[in-house]
Amino acid sequence: MIHPVIRIFSFLVFAALISLVDLTGLLVAAAFLAAFYILIDRGHFRTAWTMMRRMRWFFLSIMILFFWFTPGQPLWLAGFSLDPAWLPTWQGVETGVMRAGSLALIILAVNLLLRTSTREELFAAIHWMARPLSRVGVSHERLAVRMILVMDSLAEVQDMVRHVLTSIRGKARSLQLVGHFSSEAFSRVAERAEKAPCHAIELVVCGAPPVYQWLYPVSLACGLYFLQV
Repeated sequence: MIHPVIRIFSFLVFAALISLVDLTGLLVAAAFLAAFYILIDRGHFRTAWTMMRRMRWFFLSIMILFFWFTPGQPLWLAGFSLDPAWLPTWQGVETGVMRAGSLALIILAVNLLLRTSTREELFAAIHWMARPLSRVGVSHERLAVRMILVMDSLAEVQDMVRHVLTSIRGKARSLQLVGHFSSEAFSRVAERAEKAPCHAIELVVCGAPPVYQWLYPVSLACGLYFLQV
């Protein structure tokens, strides 16, 4: 059983280095994640796909930004006679695909971390990792408690936003409607915060991970490093 602290460290290493690898490294990382999904539970991929669908406009923005605003050689399209100024560049397509692919892999890794770790394990790991902050006057207990409160409230806030979006669905889009949505969502969240009851929170304290398990994030970092050189 992999310690939750090691899982978080492995994810941080993966997220930090995945944007530095080339196309070969990206494909190797994708195969690595696919193997984990197959070994653990293929059903977890459905939730990851839902997360990526919610970010589809962000992916589209990345594509447009890199495809058309990166200097380079225009992309030639067979059968189309267009002004090169209107065409994306080879360099932009390559960079855009790499950036979008890196983001997709990070989303898959986040989903894998959340699906293989309980909330208690994650908070206990963060509590353990934040202990050094106490030396500079930051309370790691208070930090962990605040994260618990945020995670507990996140689902409720999502339901509120979804309800507001449903109420305005089908209406013509306008700046006035956007302003109405923002004010309505903010009002509901503020009202929920004022009426929220006080309740006790129990923090689960975890011990240090086994020394040998630190080889997992180190091996991952070395593997991604050698893929980029």
